[in-house]
Amino acid sequence: MKKSIFIALSLLLCGCGTLNTEKLMSAGVNLATSLTITDAQVAQVCSEYMTYQDQQSIIAPESSPYTQRLNRLISNIKGAEGLNLNFKVYQTDEINAFACGDGSIRVYSGLMDAMSDEEIFAVIGHEIGHLKHADTKNMMKQAYKTATIKDAIGSI
Repeated sequence: MKKSIFIALSLLLCGCGTLNTEKLMSAGVNLATSLTITDAQVAQVCSEYMTYQDQQSIIAPESSPYTQRLNRLISNIKGAEGLNLNFKVYQTDEINAFACGDGSIRVYSGLMDAMSDEEIFAVIGHEIGHLKHADTKNMMKQAYKTATIKDAIGSI
């Protein structure tokens, strides 16, 4: 990726054609963001995203057997890398679970129907691993770098 950014910026400096300054400025902003994005910024974006996702989903209530089962499974899990974890069950037939960079972990009821407690606990551990390895932040940085290259090339 570093080589691609270098090549794109080198082409710009060679004066190849008329430059679209709006695209060039966008490339600069995206590059700067990819290099400076903070954990707090990632958490803020993820928090906003999770608010939206939770509003679009059917969340199992506290009295639900799904929520009670999940709460029993996570009762000894307190946090990961300074993140306060928050868990919810989405009621859907889909088999999935995901984590987001603000500490949110969502488990689908379809997954809970298909797996034993031990398997669900392993999936939760996998999702916590995504948080500990800052996978959301790394994906966001990569997206900004990709946007940098596209805008730099588009400015030529």
